[in-house]
Amino acid sequence: DYFQVDKNIDTAKERLVEVTDAITSLKAQIKNMDYLIGNTQAKIRNVEKQVAQKENAIEVLLEDIQIKKIEIENQKILLKEYLELLYVQENSFYDKSEDQNISVSKLLLADASVGETFQEIQYFSILEQTGQNIFNRLEETEKEYKEQRAEVIQTKQKLSKLNVQLEDEKTNLKLQQNAKQNLLKKTQGEEEIYRELIAQSK
Repeated sequence: DYFQVDKNIDTAKERLVEVTDAITSLKAQIKNMDYLIGNTQAKIRNVEKQVAQKENAIEVLLEDIQIKKIEIENQKILLKEYLELLYVQENSFYDKSEDQNISVSKLLLADASVGETFQEIQYFSILEQTGQNIFNRLEETEKEYKEQRAEVIQTKQKLSKLNVQLEDEKTNLKLQQNAKQNLLKKTQGEEEIYRELIAQSK
């Protein structure tokens, strides 16, 4: 019987060492989990800040787009009227044939000399091309604004997705930490039992 008690005490002492080592390891793991959770929380705050910045950028961009859209539409109307007027003026020197040749009779009936009229025709042609170039640039500006808006919205969506992933990561870490803390309590309870057994045997 004495031999069996002695053997039980040795087993309890061995188990106490194992349990104490397990407690030390669990405490280190829980401490590491605290660090990981803190680090993930910092990432979440950073992403939330970036999302807020992108939302503000979208608002500003939408306002800019709206203002520019109105400006562009007004400029297009003015430009259209301007080009139509040029077209009428320029066509006053052409005949009505399919080839659109310069009408000699119209040139001769014009108030200015033939040379001046030719210069005027060239001038109208240059103005028409300039007007068309301005129109194309306005279209391009509108397109660029739309692309910028799409890009900002896409970046915001990516950040929102990242935020969800980080929140999931944080939740998983907390679950793991809770499981480790529960195991630590259980192991500490075991440690207490073995200490009491060893103390009673003395």
